[in-house]
Amino acid sequence: MALKPTYDLIVIGSGPGGYVAAVRAAQLGLKVACVEKEPRLGGVCLNVGCIPSKALLDSSEYFHLAGNHFAEHGIKTGKLSLDLAAMMARKDRVVKALTDNIRKLLEGNGIGIIHGTARLEDKDTVAIVPASAKEKSKSRTLQAKHILLATGSEPIAPSGLNFDGKRIVSATEALAFKDVPKHLGIVGGGYIGLELGSIWRRLGSKVTVIEVLPKPAANLDGQVGRTLQRVLTAQGLDFRLSTRVTAAKPGDSCLFHIHQNYIIAAERVISTCRHHIIIRQLFPGLARCLLDSKPAVGNEVLRAAHPEFAYRLKTLLPYKFVDGIFCLEPVVIHVLCYLLRHYQGNTTFPCCPGIF
Repeated sequence: MALKPTYDLIVIGSGPGGYVAAVRAAQLGLKVACVEKEPRLGGVCLNVGCIPSKALLDSSEYFHLAGNHFAEHGIKTGKLSLDLAAMMARKDRVVKALTDNIRKLLEGNGIGIIHGTARLEDKDTVAIVPASAKEKSKSRTLQAKHILLATGSEPIAPSGLNFDGKRIVSATEALAFKDVPKHLGIVGGGYIGLELGSIWRRLGSKVTVIEVLPKPAANLDGQVGRTLQRVLTAQGLDFRLSTRVTAAKPGDSCLFHIHQNYIIAAERVISTCRHHIIIRQLFPGLARCLLDSKPAVGNEVLRAAHPEFAYRLKTLLPYKFVDGIFCLEPVVIHVLCYLLRHYQGNTTFPCCPGIF
C-alpha cells in the first residue's frame, strides 16, 4: 500500500488568511500544502470580493469624473458613453494578474498547491476530491501533523430573499452584471453593499439601500460612518434606515416589501447582509452551521450554534491550529500569522490581544 504524502501543515483555503499563513509557515521551515477547491487561488477576496469590487470602484470613478468634473478642468470629452463589457474585462485582467501572482508566491516558497475539495477524515488525514467531474476517481488522501482551516465564508439568502441568479442576487453576481440596472435595491448597508451601490450609482443606476440598523456601515467609527453617508447621499444613493425587508417577488421588476408595508419596485435586488463560514464539506454528515459574521468566533459560540460541530472540533482536531476558532475578516490574517508565530508544539494556543 502506497504511503500517503505527509506534510507538516496543510492549509485548507487559499484566501488572504490561508495563503499568507502558508507562506509564513514555509518561511519558518515547515513542509506545507495549500488546498483550494476553485480553479484560481486567492479565495473570495481576490476572485469575487475585495479585488474585483475595488477594480470596478476605480473604473466607475473615472466614468463619474469624466461625466461630471472634467469640463470644469477644461477637459472636453464630447459625448460620453459606457462600454461595460470592456470595464468588466479590465476587472477580470486585474483579478487574473493578482491570482497568478499568488500562485507564483506559493510556488516560490515551495508550497504544494492542490486543487480539489477537502474533507477531514480524522485528526491528521485530509481527503481531497478533485473539482473536475472527470477526475473524481483520482481522489487522494494526505497526512498532516497540523491542519489549518481557512475556508472563508459564502453568502446566504435571508428569509424572503431567495437568490435566483437574475433578479435577486448576491454580491458575486453583482460584480458581473451584463448591463446597468435602471433601479438597484441593496439589502444591507455594510461595506459590501455600499461599495456595490457606489459602483452602480456612478454608472447610472438609481440605488436604494435598505438597512435594518439606524445607520449604514455601523461597524465604522461614528464620525467616519456619518461622513461616508453624507458622501454617498451626495452621490445619489437613497438610504432607507431602520428598515427591514420582509419579502421580495421577482418578475419583470422585483417588488420587495419592507416592514412599514411600503413596496419598492427595483429591476434587481442585491442581498449583502448574511454570510456563513464554509465548513459543511469538511465534516462528513455535518448539515449546517450558521454563525454571525463577527471578527472572531470562539468555542463557546460554536458550541451554542451547533453542538455537533464544536464536539467534532474538540475531539477530531485536539492539537491543530484551529481548536474551535474560526476567524473572519478583518482580523483573519492577523490571527493566523499570530498563531503561526507563537506556535511551538503546544496543545493550547495563546490569546490574541484585543481579539480573543
